[in-house]
Amino acid sequence: MSCLYFRIMSIMIWLIAPFCITCLFTGVVFGHILTLSLSDFSMLSHQICFVVIFDPPCDSSLFELAANLSQAWKHVPSIQFYRFTLDDYMQNGGSDIIDIDPPLTLVENCGPAIVIPKMVKDRTCLMHSINKVEKRSAKIVPNAGENVVDFINNMCGTFLTKNGDLSATGKRIEALKKNLHNVESKKVTLHELNRQCASPDLKYFFYNGICRTVQENCYKDNLSSECATKENNFFSLEQCEEMDKLPNKQQFISEYLFRSKPVIFRKAVHHWPAFRKWTWDFLMQSYGDVTVHVKLSPTVEFEGVESQTLWNSANFTIPTAIKQALDNPDLVTVRPAGVEMKFKDFLNLINETTNAANKAFAYLEYTSMRSYFAGLENDVNEMPFVKNTLNLNHLNIWMSDGSTLGKLHFDEYDNFLCQIRGKKQLILFDPHQSSSLYEGHILEAMFSYRNGTFYRDRLLKSTSMTMSPVDITLPDFEKFPFAKNAVPLNCTISEGDVLFLPSFWWHEVQSYPSEVEHQNIAVNFWYFAM
Repeated sequence: MSCLYFRIMSIMIWLIAPFCITCLFTGVVFGHILTLSLSDFSMLSHQICFVVIFDPPCDSSLFELAANLSQAWKHVPSIQFYRFTLDDYMQNGGSDIIDIDPPLTLVENCGPAIVIPKMVKDRTCLMHSINKVEKRSAKIVPNAGENVVDFINNMCGTFLTKNGDLSATGKRIEALKKNLHNVESKKVTLHELNRQCASPDLKYFFYNGICRTVQENCYKDNLSSECATKENNFFSLEQCEEMDKLPNKQQFISEYLFRSKPVIFRKAVHHWPAFRKWTWDFLMQSYGDVTVHVKLSPTVEFEGVESQTLWNSANFTIPTAIKQALDNPDLVTVRPAGVEMKFKDFLNLINETTNAANKAFAYLEYTSMRSYFAGLENDVNEMPFVKNTLNLNHLNIWMSDGSTLGKLHFDEYDNFLCQIRGKKQLILFDPHQSSSLYEGHILEAMFSYRNGTFYRDRLLKSTSMTMSPVDITLPDFEKFPFAKNAVPLNCTISEGDVLFLPSFWWHEVQSYPSEVEHQNIAVNFWYFAM
């Protein structure tokens, strides 16, 4: 029975008789609060926060306050007020359904008020969502007074006054939410790009800025001399905002950090010592004998998503409960092979001619500068407007031959990506579009690399939920129809540029080599998201 049904029935009861009337199931209305049986409560939504008064109440003033709040807050569907009879709770196993903290002790034949917060699904681990615990947790409401309203707000995640209005904090939060940056209403969707471009493969468009467009009255599957195609750059992506001058702290916080808005700071770090010091020869001589962890892939793509049928899964069984919980059990997130090698061997591996001979693409990614390259940290600096303001969690260096493509994913950190050599093009999607990109757990697999050959033979007993199963360069709208509505944002940074990439923004990253040395080097500062 839905909670909406209960609410409709209670309204009907009040219209029929404003006093005490027997209600739905065993429910009875007293003082604007519906009395509900324990068995009926167990069928209500877990996505609602409940304020429950035990009948008889020990504190009549608390009951009166709850009755007033139930009327003042009736426009808030996420909070509902009910009464339990003490006898029903004690005689019908109430403690098996609701875990009250502190445990309910009956000094007299009366009960307290409790708040039962909505159940928040643990999405960090698939096993947690499978092993569901139906028992609801609850806390006892303190004595009547202004702190009761604060207590209920804290438990229910709301910001309401006694009169049902938004509190000052609530108004500030609503203003921030309305001010969050998104690109959904701007420019072109993936579906529009796919419809207008002659080829369904959009990689050429994303990374060259143009596509072969189908002219009017022509069809993709019937292109002929009468249906000539032409290069057309009419369709351009929304571009990141750019600044030639660094903002001050207040400007950055209010206009970009709190708005979750990407921005490029042009030539912001060109003065760093890293630009003149980090030559190929310097890195080879200074760190050549350091052992580093390198990722290897048979293609330029790193950490994409592909069909599980490509993998040797004969001896791999997915537990039924896990398989049923996966939205796409036929897919795997592909992790590159990991190998330990001397840094000088890595530098040789990403050399253009050496790389072609070995047919292996190497990437030094997510690599801690402090752990592997002592001293290089002195050649870079945090942005002055966030130093001592944000909490730095990681300082990483990224190196490749400049051909790598990091497939669509998100990170939980606020990120300052600083380009040292070459350039990077990032195709972004704001967090509002997560449903269009089918965020969810995907099984993981990892390449093995033995004697110069890659093997698809390591299916892992783990999942990832930071990768999108949607290939934006070749979207499958039949399998992922909501992806049609996704709107990309282009952010391209060159040497000396810095991109502020807010946490949880989806991004696909195409690297390009420097014109002087065949490499791509970037540094990123990861901060805990505010």
